[in-house]
Amino acid sequence: MHPNRITTTTPLSPSALRDADCLARFHRARILREPDATTNPMRDAGSTLHAAIAAYLVHLAATKRATDADEALSIGVNAAVGLTPEARAQHDSLWADWSDDFVRDTPDDALVEERFAFDADWEPCEFRSPAARWRGVLDLGYRRPGEGYGVIRDWKTGWKVPTGDLVENVQIRSYAHAALCRPEFAGVTSVETRLEFLRMHRVIPKTIPADVAAAFPAWIAPQIERIARAERDDRWPASVTPDCATCPWRNRCPEYLAAPTAPIPTETAGDWEAAVRALAALEIQCRDIKDALRVRLDACGPIAAGEGREYRLVPKKIREVADQELIMRMLAARAVEDEAISAALGLTLDATEKLLKSIVPRGMKGKAWDAFAAELVESGAVEVRTVQQATFAKTGEEEVSE
Repeated sequence: MHPNRITTTTPLSPSALRDADCLARFHRARILREPDATTNPMRDAGSTLHAAIAAYLVHLAATKRATDADEALSIGVNAAVGLTPEARAQHDSLWADWSDDFVRDTPDDALVEERFAFDADWEPCEFRSPAARWRGVLDLGYRRPGEGYGVIRDWKTGWKVPTGDLVENVQIRSYAHAALCRPEFAGVTSVETRLEFLRMHRVIPKTIPADVAAAFPAWIAPQIERIARAERDDRWPASVTPDCATCPWRNRCPEYLAAPTAPIPTETAGDWEAAVRALAALEIQCRDIKDALRVRLDACGPIAAGEGREYRLVPKKIREVADQELIMRMLAARAVEDEAISAALGLTLDATEKLLKSIVPRGMKGKAWDAFAAELVESGAVEVRTVQQATFAKTGEEEVSE
């Protein structure tokens, strides 16, 4: 018997442990299996995008190609069949960005959408086996010939970025441990994990030494025991936190409704879908602006913007966005003015507004336009510099972005 034997009767996973931050939510989602009746375009787009990425990677490996634009287009279209318009817009935008940039440089035998499972004694077993007690899915895993380390890449389609040391991240540690148990990773001294945030074009790497990965069962044991104790006692207390904003069962939760100061106003129970639609609409229109602006700048080159400035394209940058959870809560409340939402995003209006309005999609005006124009500049897709700085750049002197 393993010293850190899993004693729960419920199969677990990294996402299940996230639910268990609130035992009441875990009970409803994982044991009672109460249906989630909410509509979440972001979640739906994430599911179809993962499926499309897996299909594309399998195709590239089978054909031994680095890219295939025609197949990427076909896979992206087929994966999005059945999505709502809001989810389809998010799927199309994320897929276009990812497939345009991706170039396969992995071995042909890389693990793609690889399911793994362990039984109660942490022995590998079939994913659907009744004995499985810990499960997960590796988006992409490989080890190049001759290298002493393995690589795990995980695509993220949401906004939430983990904080703190990723060695303390359940998903990261779980993936590294699962990789060590695969024959493809036999003898590696470490596993390099990469969380790739598609919306922000950001990659967070973390190298997990083999001994740390191997110790995952002992490290996770206290969290598993907390759930096992709740099962034995049949006690599932709720934890009222800002995460209640995304819980589909919050308005059936006595602890949440009785909280003297609920983190999210209870009257916004039906507004989560509206919040997601609002973000989807912002993404769609901002993408349209970027596309139109790129066409114009590609044809005309830098454009004078007045006040000694010119407007030009720059390479894609990492976009750091302020507290996205706060923004979702503000949108869910719907009582917040547009200016407050823009402030939470860290947006500022720029002197480029007049130039951008010359290519604005028909029908966009007022505050909505101001927010999108500012978001475009903040995203790093374009850059405003003084003419003097642009001249320096052309002469080879150090470029200073404004």
